[in-house]
Amino acid sequence: QASCWGTRRALTTRGLAHPPRLLTVRPVPPTVFMAPPTMYPLSFAESLSGVLRPLVWTAVVLLAGCHSGGNSNSGSNSGPAGLSYPDHQARQFVNLPMGPSFPTYSGTVDSWSITPSLPQGLTLDSQSGVLSGTPTSVSPETPFVVSATGPGGSTQVNLNLRVHDAPRFLYSTGFQDTDLSTYAIGVFENDLGFGPIQTTGALTPGPEQIVFHPGNDFAFVPNRGLPGMSGSVSSYSVLSSSGLLSHLGEVACGRGPRRLILDPGGNTAFVVTHEDNRLYSYAIDSATGQLSYLGDVLTNTGPTQIAVDPLGRFVYVLHDQSADVTIHPIDPLTGAAGPMSQAINYWVAPPSDLAVNSTGTVVYIVFAGDNSLQTFRVDPVDGSLTSYSLITLPDGPRSIALSPYDDFLYVVCEEDDLLEILKLDPSTGLVSQSSTVPTSHCPTRATPTVSGLLPLLLAA
Repeated sequence: QASCWGTRRALTTRGLAHPPRLLTVRPVPPTVFMAPPTMYPLSFAESLSGVLRPLVWTAVVLLAGCHSGGNSNSGSNSGPAGLSYPDHQARQFVNLPMGPSFPTYSGTVDSWSITPSLPQGLTLDSQSGVLSGTPTSVSPETPFVVSATGPGGSTQVNLNLRVHDAPRFLYSTGFQDTDLSTYAIGVFENDLGFGPIQTTGALTPGPEQIVFHPGNDFAFVPNRGLPGMSGSVSSYSVLSSSGLLSHLGEVACGRGPRRLILDPGGNTAFVVTHEDNRLYSYAIDSATGQLSYLGDVLTNTGPTQIAVDPLGRFVYVLHDQSADVTIHPIDPLTGAAGPMSQAINYWVAPPSDLAVNSTGTVVYIVFAGDNSLQTFRVDPVDGSLTSYSLITLPDGPRSIALSPYDDFLYVVCEEDDLLEILKLDPSTGLVSQSSTVPTSHCPTRATPTVSGLLPLLLAA
């Protein structure tokens, strides 16, 4: 089943390809964002692109009102001061009304202004200073300056604002029946419109996951294959109107392909094979979506998870049998992963999953054996890891997912049937706050949407 989490209730849809292996959310093409502001948990609304509907999912929104600039009044009490927007939600969605954001301040204000111009559909009331409206188009994260002017001066506050398009499709793989499930995402709770189950079209059974190219025109699926037989990686074109996938072809990929990830530019696909302990590299043709073999190298025993440095320097491979993480430098000319430069293993319990932050400076690793999360600093030269934080988690932390803004880390705790939500300090990578949400039985993986506001949860 697939679950969408928020107000301690689950959005559940049945009829997934059986058994479900991995959830993937296909967003609209990503936009450029600026430095992430501070985060604050709050209820929000998210909409299907072009459709306005209410939503009761709980997620995370930005609180980005920071005092900047001061009162320019030199008189005793005639100018405004202390301007802020305590309820400002800096992540908004196309065609979804923005909750009015009211200013707080002291003193007298006669007029209000904002620079630069707000995204289409949003306004600042020049008399009250209230921000409101319904954004009508996607807008990258932008800093705005709101000015309040009174009889003797003015004061300003900086606000960040970004308008996202809503996620539109959700995918699940069924590794036993070689099927893919496609869903159209609505915005009512329990509104996950079931789309057709389609076969993968691949000759090799056992689809493990779906990974989308940055442009969302293509998708890639590692196929595990039957025991003892070789696996493959399939390429698909994506029909943007319906979300359906069309099989383009497949390339051979060792025995037991388990996980696939793309480099930051979408030029190379990296795949780990669990049965023959290899890391494969494939060049991606951005025009056709076809894959070309670049090479493969040996890993340690039982590679199960993979992560790529966002600066394109290293590939990290996690192993469930040798209980370590190997580091593989990426050739800057070919894009292929090279032989392991080192293996890191200075922990007691085998690692379960790992994630790298967006700047390539921090790696998070969870350990189901001792119910812990360790935070590591990354050496920019060789990618080696230095532990600097450890926290205890509920039982069975199986997988983790990091928000694209580096502000929240979602930890799936399988044995306690919980989703642990860890608020992070983006500047240090350390956990500053945590909360827990009950889940369905045996949760396995969380997938945040591109906005980072909504985690979708897969339960076995």
